[in-house]
Amino acid sequence: MDTPDPWLWVGNCADGDVRKKSPRNLGWERGLYDVPGGQSAPDAKLENLLADRVEGPAAAALRDYASRPVGARGLVPTKLMHYLAWAAARTPAMRSLYQRWIDAGPTADIVVEDPPEWFTAMTDRQRLHHMEHPKYGRRDDVPPSAVKKLRGEGWRFIVTDKDFGELLHLQATYLGERHFPRLQWITLNSPEGREFIISDRPVVWGFEGALDVTPAALRSSKVQLFAPLTRKIALMAVGPEGRVPDQVTPDNVNRVVACAAEDWIAGSSKEEVLAALKLRIPPRDAQAN
Repeated sequence: MDTPDPWLWVGNCADGDVRKKSPRNLGWERGLYDVPGGQSAPDAKLENLLADRVEGPAAAALRDYASRPVGARGLVPTKLMHYLAWAAARTPAMRSLYQRWIDAGPTADIVVEDPPEWFTAMTDRQRLHHMEHPKYGRRDDVPPSAVKKLRGEGWRFIVTDKDFGELLHLQATYLGERHFPRLQWITLNSPEGREFIISDRPVVWGFEGALDVTPAALRSSKVQLFAPLTRKIALMAVGPEGRVPDQVTPDNVNRVVACAAEDWIAGSSKEEVLAALKLRIPPRDAQAN
């Protein structure tokens, strides 16, 4: 977030503790992208792709976009939108969601779309998968051909680092090429004295009380998406043919970001982080409402 102070106030979602931390110590995990992802070369590193083709171009685009006066920014730059698609797919919090979605199994209503062009060129990696069973324990020697059968027998598919790399690569592509272009995008500017927060889910979508829904929800006219860019600028999107809200407040944005967080929220103001933690609804309460 753009702040002259090289520190952020970080709120722990579990206990509500708020402490000052350096941004470089926040939101990363060692070796998380040290995998090929969906690239055809098995020795390729996803972290190199992110640095060269995602983060680098987006940094300059964000600086230019944020420097423009309110009302004169125009459309969100393509390079920044590309970054948002990857940011939405790549975090440890999203890895937890991938595991939950896989555990839940496929829904009855599945929409099939053509895969991205690079998908057909991806090397066929017939690696062994990891699965576990409450009675029989864990197996790390499961061939792809046996996964479906074992799941039918009560085995659970475990998302490994390599699985995560491929999942996030494919998901980022679908978000950037399929879902995001369909949405209606709005730039939000926080008023004087207020700021937006961030969390371990930098891009959040869903409905009231349901922020853990799959990306398929982005096809709904009722879905909403929030993506804070800086402490003063955030993006909001609504579904195709959905109604654009007449007014959105920083509390609206910060509440959604805080409720969707898995472990932490952060901001350049301790007061905003504390206020957002108070707005946060535990998952069990959100479902009840």
